[in-house]
Amino acid sequence: LVEREAVVRTLEQHMAQSSADIEQTRHRVFDALSGITTATNTLATLAMRREELGKRRARYQEDIQATRSEILQRQATHRELEAAHQLDAQSLAARDAERTALRDASVTRQAALQEGEAVLTARRDTLTRLRATLDSLLALQRDLVGYDEGVRHLLHGGDPATSPAGLLGVVADMLDIPPQYERAIEAVLADRLQGIVAEGPGQIEAAVAVLDAHNAGRATFVPRLPRVDPSTDSDVQQRHGIHGRARDLVGCREGFETLRAALLDRVIIVIDRQTAQHCWEDDRHGLTWVAVSGEVFYPSGVVSGGAGPRVGLGLLERKRAIKALELDVADAEAALAPIESSVVALRQALEADRLILTQMEEDLREGELRLVHDQKAAEAIAQEVLQLERRLGLLVSEE
Repeated sequence: LVEREAVVRTLEQHMAQSSADIEQTRHRVFDALSGITTATNTLATLAMRREELGKRRARYQEDIQATRSEILQRQATHRELEAAHQLDAQSLAARDAERTALRDASVTRQAALQEGEAVLTARRDTLTRLRATLDSLLALQRDLVGYDEGVRHLLHGGDPATSPAGLLGVVADMLDIPPQYERAIEAVLADRLQGIVAEGPGQIEAAVAVLDAHNAGRATFVPRLPRVDPSTDSDVQQRHGIHGRARDLVGCREGFETLRAALLDRVIIVIDRQTAQHCWEDDRHGLTWVAVSGEVFYPSGVVSGGAGPRVGLGLLERKRAIKALELDVADAEAALAPIESSVVALRQALEADRLILTQMEEDLREGELRLVHDQKAAEAIAQEVLQLERRLGLLVSEE
């Protein structure tokens, strides 16, 4: 029994030892299972992390690619903006050059306009003075200022209802006397220059009756077709200093050739008084010799000369002055028309320049604003490109 008890105690000890070993082994198994579980969990976590990292890397690759693409797009946009900005700047510079050229042209036109207006004003003043002088002379001529009272009464001052018909004007108006012969013709015709030309003796008789009835003074009358001395056809001796017969040197209105012949056929105009005297001394035809300076040698030996008042010369001068002024007025009017046209054209051109310059100013302002806008847009794009490049660097470094 003791042995048995010893065996039992030994077995119990073995059993206790085996239980302890089993318990220890079970703990080791539990620990191993726990480690396996932990490792499995770690592996699962690592797999998830790996998957997450792969996705993240793919996203980074996409972001990098997208960022690079966006950078390229922004750079292309920036280059386009820079090119557009350069073209706009060149266009603006060209437009500004056009504006400057147009301003210079406008300044030139303005100067030309001022000069043209000054010339136009001067020409208009001259034309006004010429017209005023002509009107004054025409008024004197119309009112017969300087003529005898009887002439004025019959031709201008009388009652038209009772004025005699057939009075054609005065002798001075019928003759066309060159200026160099005015003194000679005035001296030889004297009062006959303001003689009234009538159709015939009947009209002359009626005119004299009117003067008598109104006590209106005296007048000299010349028929339109006076009697001509048949001896006037004698030849004039040709010699130095003789200008010729007065009828050949003086013109007349058409239809009054006989009147001119009657008054001037027997009048010879010579160069000076000495020549007139010598010719008179040698004359055998009863001619009247008159010097250009106005000395007259009549066939009878009567001589008219000196420096006293010359009857009728003012009438001839006035007539000549009226003709000259009429020509001057016509020339001034003709010269005025192109100047007026030029001034009008310059004014129209300046107005067109003003409108074009106004439009140019607006275009230039818009162009300058567009340049500023393009510049700011280019700067903003450049800033975006810089930020994108920084982001790309971060993405590359994180990848």
